[in-house]
Amino acid sequence: MTQNDFQLLNQKALRYLANREHSRFELRQKLQTTHLDREIIDAVLDNLADRGYQSDRRFAESYTRYRINKGYGELYIRRVLQQRGVSNDIVSVVLAEQAHVWFDLVCEVQHKRFTTTPNGQREYAKQVRFLQYRGFTQEQIRYAFDNTK
Repeated sequence: MTQNDFQLLNQKALRYLANREHSRFELRQKLQTTHLDREIIDAVLDNLADRGYQSDRRFAESYTRYRINKGYGELYIRRVLQQRGVSNDIVSVVLAEQAHVWFDLVCEVQHKRFTTTPNGQREYAKQVRFLQYRGFTQEQIRYAFDNTK
């Protein structure tokens, strides 16, 4: 491992992190496109984590806030965070911190997308599918229908 390779990869990773938070998995993938030495990549990632520049927890919190603001539920967010290499422990903790949000959010998303209550089974099924796609649980969806005006 050369010091020059380490510095170049470290600078590249810092540029990625300057744009937005990244999970360790995402950074590894991006760095592997230009450099194949796993040892150097691991050293860079460890250095960034030790210095507090990269944190899977911070990435998960940031991504969760972003997706909540876009109207996505906990199942969708959980799936994406796991795909991006965030550990199940971190995902569970971050989503549990947002437990107070899901029921109000599902009502808001349903009302924003469908201004009227479902007229018949077909319209009801359409709304349920939409909310499921957005990552809401059955319990949350039931709550939304029970609380529609």
